[in-house]
Amino acid sequence: MDYNYFQPSWRPWNYAFPFSNTFGRFNDNGQRNCGNKERSLQKFSTSFENNGHTKKPKSNQKRDKIRLVKYYERKNSLKELPFHSLGPTAFYKIIDHSSSLRRELSETKGKINSANSTIKCLLKKVQTAEKELASSKKEIMELQSTRDDLVSTKKELSMVRQISSAKITDLETKLYMEKGAKKETAQELERTRILHETALKRVSQLLAKEKLQSDEISALNDNFSKISEDFKCSRSLNKGLQLSIGQLKQQVHGQSNEIDDLEDQLNMTQTENEQLQGELCGKDQQILHFEAVIEMRNGSIDELYEEIERLRKFQNNGPYNQGNNGHWNNHGHGHYNQGNNVQWNNHGNGHFHFNP
Repeated sequence: MDYNYFQPSWRPWNYAFPFSNTFGRFNDNGQRNCGNKERSLQKFSTSFENNGHTKKPKSNQKRDKIRLVKYYERKNSLKELPFHSLGPTAFYKIIDHSSSLRRELSETKGKINSANSTIKCLLKKVQTAEKELASSKKEIMELQSTRDDLVSTKKELSMVRQISSAKITDLETKLYMEKGAKKETAQELERTRILHETALKRVSQLLAKEKLQSDEISALNDNFSKISEDFKCSRSLNKGLQLSIGQLKQQVHGQSNEIDDLEDQLNMTQTENEQLQGELCGKDQQILHFEAVIEMRNGSIDELYEEIERLRKFQNNGPYNQGNNGHWNNHGHGHYNQGNNVQWNNHGNGHFHFNP
């Protein structure tokens, strides 16, 4: 690809840059009087008539048209490329394979962070739920104590009613029995009625309080049910996490079992090596025993060789016979006699026989 064709839109193909032979491109003509030399070589027309637009000859026009067509064809072909509008850094980022991995890493990190944040939020919710449960339990205990108080008050009121009813019956009997003491009985009846009305008012108030407390208890039970549902959800999430942790622990346990098996195999090989070493030691002892036996046999063979050499010496020295006094005598028939009981015989073939 020829990068020289990437020209700006404002510059045509026949644009002339100011050039100096001494200072190069893009220099002012007035520096160090170089422009005077160049201007001295230029030819100026004496006619200052402005004829508008000076037309080029046809050959130059055709040439310019051909050049423009080629230029726009090249420009359009470059525009058709997929990355013509991108800079080098963006192009390198698109080509780089690690950018996708970095994106995946960033996405996974974001997912992990979001999961951690959700876990933290759930833990906070669980803690708040536990606190609310503790507070609700305390409130329930207080309400139960208030219920017990109400039950005791009800029992007391029932006892009061029984007592008042007994008194009323007694008073009625007294009224029937004593007609003369109507005023006193009327006063006592009024007092008992007043007490009865006050007791009824107290009972109504206590019943209203019970209704309010029952409503509060129902609301607390609803809150408790919601909190328990949230707590169950958090427990399910914790169970999932614990299952994943258990799977990892099982993998670790399996690897530890494999390691134990390998250690058992190593111990077996060590025991086998020890047995082989014991066998080798036994074989070494056998070899030493055989060497000792061979040395003993070599000693006996050496003794035999010494006796043979002695006999050869006797043969080389001549026929001798040793009588009773220890002298060797030759009787002329090839026999060597030593005393009366021992006889060495030479049969003429170079061999000696020992005849006891």
